[in-house]
Amino acid sequence: MTAPEDKNMDELVALCKRRGFVYPASEIYGGLRGFWDYGPLGTALKNNIRDWWWRCMVDCPPIGPDGQPVSIVGLDSAIIQNPKTWEHSGHVGGFNDPLVDCTETKKRYRADHLHVVSFVEVTEKKEDGSQVSRSTHMYAYSEADTKSYDVALKKAVKEKKKLGLAEVTEPLTTPYMGLDAGEFDDVVGPDATKAGTLTEPRQFNLMLDTYPGPIRDEENKAYLRPETA
Repeated sequence: MTAPEDKNMDELVALCKRRGFVYPASEIYGGLRGFWDYGPLGTALKNNIRDWWWRCMVDCPPIGPDGQPVSIVGLDSAIIQNPKTWEHSGHVGGFNDPLVDCTETKKRYRADHLHVVSFVEVTEKKEDGSQVSRSTHMYAYSEADTKSYDVALKKAVKEKKKLGLAEVTEPLTTPYMGLDAGEFDDVVGPDATKAGTLTEPRQFNLMLDTYPGPIRDEENKAYLRPETA
């Protein structure tokens, strides 16, 4: 049996569009970021999954630890809720992540999952006792990808040999969030080929702001709605 071919997201999206599963929202006007519409087959698939889940969990609920069916009921609630609801549910704190973008690969990474590996050689001047260091670029890897560290270390070792840092034997690893602002230009992204393509960490709130009233002022403040969550 042959292994299935690896397909990238562009090929998957193209297939779904050809088969009528999903389309970019307002596609004839160029679409809008990550918003999608369900096509005929996509709508049927979504409804089938919803109905199957309802039958398994509500109409015929699973058996609980006590040997009795678990009591599960349906709830169709309003999207707009009191802000305290999202605070106590963990949405405000748990869906606000520091992210970085790579301008070369167009990929996005969680900054708190990124680390950098590099080699540094420190030599001491004889006259004034000050230190001079030579170092490789800092190669980033993600702790969410077990292979990315090996790739980053291999790149750093290759540059170390090229620079002739023979006395350095142990790699230096540092959290990306712990770098100074001036050091970001020396970082090579996990899938990038050159340094300085990763942006500084920025806070991304994965919830959307909405204004329930007709006027945006202090009294009609923004409320969070969790579509992206």
